[in-house]
Amino acid sequence: MLTVAVVAIAQVQLLAVQAQDARVVEGDVGGVAGQMAKKWVSNSLRQALDPDAPLEREMSCLVRRFKVSSLAILRRLYHAGCLSREVLWTAYDRELKRLQALPKGSGDR
Repeated sequence: MLTVAVVAIAQVQLLAVQAQDARVVEGDVGGVAGQMAKKWVSNSLRQALDPDAPLEREMSCLVRRFKVSSLAILRRLYHAGCLSREVLWTAYDRELKRLQALPKGSGDR
């Protein structure tokens, strides 16, 4: 009975190590793919953004185009170099308050 328990523990440990190895490999591949995707998104955002238009209007258009939340668009615009940190956090705080004021389940972004 003790031998069965020891074998079972060894198998669980082996599976844990294999799972960890798979996550490391997947993370490396995801890192490369993630960097490529990030560059593509940044370029797409820069091309889609009208720097002369009001940020709120641009956010609304970008939310629909990229199918992500307004808060995600703000972060992506910042990481793409389209917004300064000050503009990001001012807009982020304003948008967060707007979203929190919406009725639950409204589905508005």
